[in-house]
Amino acid sequence: MTGDAAHADLLRLPAAGAAGKLRARGRQLIAVLAAAFVLAGCGDLPRPFQGAEKAGNPVLSLPDSSGIAVLPVTGLTPRGDARMATAMAKALRAQNVPARVSSGSNDTRWLMGHAEAAGTEGIRLTWELYGEGGGLTGVHEHVVPITRTAWRAGASDRLARVARRAAPQIAGLVQDRPEQKRSGLRGFPEGTRVVVEPATGKPTEGARELAPAMASALRRRGLPLADTAQPGDIVISGTLGGKALSGGGRRLRITWVVEREGRAQPLGDLNQSNAVPEGVLEQGWPALSRRIARAAVPGILRVLRAAASQG
Repeated sequence: MTGDAAHADLLRLPAAGAAGKLRARGRQLIAVLAAAFVLAGCGDLPRPFQGAEKAGNPVLSLPDSSGIAVLPVTGLTPRGDARMATAMAKALRAQNVPARVSSGSNDTRWLMGHAEAAGTEGIRLTWELYGEGGGLTGVHEHVVPITRTAWRAGASDRLARVARRAAPQIAGLVQDRPEQKRSGLRGFPEGTRVVVEPATGKPTEGARELAPAMASALRRRGLPLADTAQPGDIVISGTLGGKALSGGGRRLRITWVVEREGRAQPLGDLNQSNAVPEGVLEQGWPALSRRIARAAVPGILRVLRAAASQG
């Protein structure tokens, strides 16, 4: 297994029927998240929990600011979690663009891919490139002439061909466009802010940490935050739940709801779910909440982009 594949567990999609569907104003975006909580220093844990954030991890060290952090593809995903992301990262490197499968950071560009059925034509892939600070800087969409069964099988050579065909266009988004910092909340009226309300649910100490962690993660992406919502502002609220596991640890479920202050209909919601070992829980909720929030941010941004495009 390559270094990319071994660490491409930052955003793992659930199995069919599990939590992880993101909705925006009534239309479903089969997108993001049964987010694996990537934890450093967890000892000999199952692979989804191994320390992808440990200091010195080359997978998370992009060579320079022109690099791209490639997130695992969402939606109608090939078998094997991050195979498509791994193939795309390799194809981008062949285009002289430093790229790794990673969650990204405030100092790097990051690429989010979404796959969906395109009728009888095949599979439609949409690649969204986000710049430093979280602003959307480019989109590339293409249709792969392939059956859903073959796509789901996720043959490495087939995914590599798909990535090689799209990589030049995506590389062009990086190489040909000057970086633009986010100014305000893109697609919304000037002055629109984001307010993260205190989360609810149990364990209480965990719920208490979620809102500050989410606010910090969104602020790092350049979104304008406020403490109190005014009419028209974006309001994000979280609910924490779950249950103790018989073998130790706890299964956590987090629901994030994105709303517009003064409107009854939510803009969208997304769910996160995963089993967390007891040893990780003992390390404390602040660190765990930061990882939960960081994994949820791409889904939050997708809800906001969908809402902005629909007016």
